[in-house]
Amino acid sequence: MSDLLEKEMETTSTFWSRKTVLVAGATGFFGGWLVRRLLTCGAHVVALIRSHKPHSQFFMESLDRQTQVEWGSVDDPSVIERIFQRYPIDSFFHAAYGADVHRVLEEPLECFKSSALSTWQILDFLRTNRPDCITVISSTDKVYGRQPIPYREDMALKPLHPYEVAKVSQDYAAQCYGKIFKCPVAVTRCGNFFGGYDFNFTRLIPGVVQNLLQGKAPILRSNGRFTRDFLYIEDAVDAQLLLAQRLSENPALYGEAFNFSYGQPIEVLDIVKRICQLLDATVDPVINENGTAEIPEILLSSDKAKHLLGWKPSHDLFTALERTTNWYREYFSQPSRHDYDWLIKTVIKTRETEQGRIAVQRTYDQTPEAMIVRDSDGTIRYWSEDAERMYGWKSEDVLGQCTHNLFDTKFPAPLASIEKETQEKLSWQGQLIHMRCDGSLITVHSRWNLQHNPQTQTISVIESNTALGQPVSGSQADVSCRP
Repeated sequence: MSDLLEKEMETTSTFWSRKTVLVAGATGFFGGWLVRRLLTCGAHVVALIRSHKPHSQFFMESLDRQTQVEWGSVDDPSVIERIFQRYPIDSFFHAAYGADVHRVLEEPLECFKSSALSTWQILDFLRTNRPDCITVISSTDKVYGRQPIPYREDMALKPLHPYEVAKVSQDYAAQCYGKIFKCPVAVTRCGNFFGGYDFNFTRLIPGVVQNLLQGKAPILRSNGRFTRDFLYIEDAVDAQLLLAQRLSENPALYGEAFNFSYGQPIEVLDIVKRICQLLDATVDPVINENGTAEIPEILLSSDKAKHLLGWKPSHDLFTALERTTNWYREYFSQPSRHDYDWLIKTVIKTRETEQGRIAVQRTYDQTPEAMIVRDSDGTIRYWSEDAERMYGWKSEDVLGQCTHNLFDTKFPAPLASIEKETQEKLSWQGQLIHMRCDGSLITVHSRWNLQHNPQTQTISVIESNTALGQPVSGSQADVSCRP
């Protein structure tokens, strides 16, 4: 890293030290990295989270313990008002609702609400209540649509896909409130993000790396000849922090949009070949050619950001790609730890209260309940210390065994019907009778919650068992419940 970049990063850290920053979308790929960077800069971070995502950097790296977590939807005005009443927010980063093409097509209205509607509502709230709050809105390079490259900020926006339309609406709202109402807000339009902790394996880079590490051929949606422009996730975070800092210094930037990317067009096939080289793989990709609705060529010009903001990325494309590939290689090289880490680290119990939804996070070994993580067929993958104390078996004795066989479980209904209910509702609870290591029987209140494991692409079950009484001998127990 050059001396100039090191000095710039020191200046950035000084600027953010002790500031209170609200991040919407903290459990997203970009949001997790943004929170992490702000914390290293000494900022006080308030994280707005709509739903629990255990397989996110935010929870996997326990960033929730270092931040103030507020639960709710970014498009709920009462949630925003509550947060600004509780905290002296200096800056706000709107990074909610990432680019997931399949998800958007399934729920286009939700995309519009989380992106466009929320931005209009929040900016109007800030206009009348917190006009000095620095705001950065994450748009996308897809807003330019199909037109000659490179894309420049003064070009007309031509959206078509629901995601693009929602982002353009969000983009225009920020421009309006910045230029007309003089709110300190600006917009980022970035190239495709990539880097560690991206668990959306439908995206190009994480999907290709995962397939190759599993010995499979990568499957491409297109013919591989589409060109894309990229930006390493840590460079993307630094770009947004720099933009917010410049907004605090220069009102002329209010309402402006900025492109951020490496400005290096590369075909999808060339990205695949480079990853194959990094992983010493010789597998040829499978060409599907079903991505005809996608924009064939995307290239951003970042000249405006370089000129007006003094922005310069800290990494180049291929160095960043190597860093990313190495991250995934390390991640997947330890399946015994990583496959279930995101489940083992936290349990979220949700209950409805008069104030709304409250989530209480506990680590497995600190909860008073016996916590077990198992596969859908009952195979035990994690066994907490409380499970050891309740049942008498040590972890090394039970891992890989089936819970139903180990406990000789007596169910209140046929197991097949319980499993069907669990699949439909994603959870189940009821009383079970379990056999302990010493042969005694114990009645437990058992709660099962299904979780999708993004590492193994399988369903795991978090089983939480609370003893309802002291263990009794087998002859004394009521064993009328049979599967």
